[in-house]
Amino acid sequence: MKRFYKTATIEGSDGRFQVLLDGKSVRTPARSPHVLPTEALAGAIACEWNAVEDEIRADDMPVTKLANSVTDLMPQRRHVAVAETAAFAETDLLCYRATAPADLVARQTAAWQPWLVWCAGHHGIELEATAGMTPIAQPPAALSRVQEVITGLDDWRLVAIHSATQITGSLILALALLEQKLAASEAHAASLLDEQYTIEVWGQEIEQATRHRNLARDLEGVAVFLEALRQGD
Repeated sequence: MKRFYKTATIEGSDGRFQVLLDGKSVRTPARSPHVLPTEALAGAIACEWNAVEDEIRADDMPVTKLANSVTDLMPQRRHVAVAETAAFAETDLLCYRATAPADLVARQTAAWQPWLVWCAGHHGIELEATAGMTPIAQPPAALSRVQEVITGLDDWRLVAIHSATQITGSLILALALLEQKLAASEAHAASLLDEQYTIEVWGQEIEQATRHRNLARDLEGVAVFLEALRQGD
């Protein structure tokens, strides 16, 4: 769709903000108006709309996409988002380590193990790591605690962490991003550690570089979304 408006602005107060395109409310794909909880989030969405040069491309507007998901899918599909997010604890990227070469094993340990330790200390989620790709069963107590943590999130943060787990392949990295312990760029680098190692040896293909840029863009969108929510706390 071509850009059809001149300016995106915001209006509202007291936890009910909207983004306006030439004075008319932005609508979601389901044609619902946004009711946004913070002025900062409305401002971030307005910035995405104002940044459109010619064509409106949803993929270039990650903050808007997240807000659309909350408005159109929550709370009706909240149980699905909780289940899908919590399931990442059973196969978390950080729990599956290489057996060789030694320098890759060392990189994984240095980059990933501190976050397993942090998650155990901060959230009481003690996941186990293994060498190789054979699936292991995580402790029931850890999985139960994951369920508690994810269920305790509001709809806005649930959608954000659901997206972050999908992007990174790691619930632990997503939680660290949620708690402002990791920047989006750091979480992105940690999630692609194995691929980056391979790139250093064999080089990077064009399609791979494009995918990495898109993942970085989407994860930065999650970080912006979360920060905008915090500014209203």
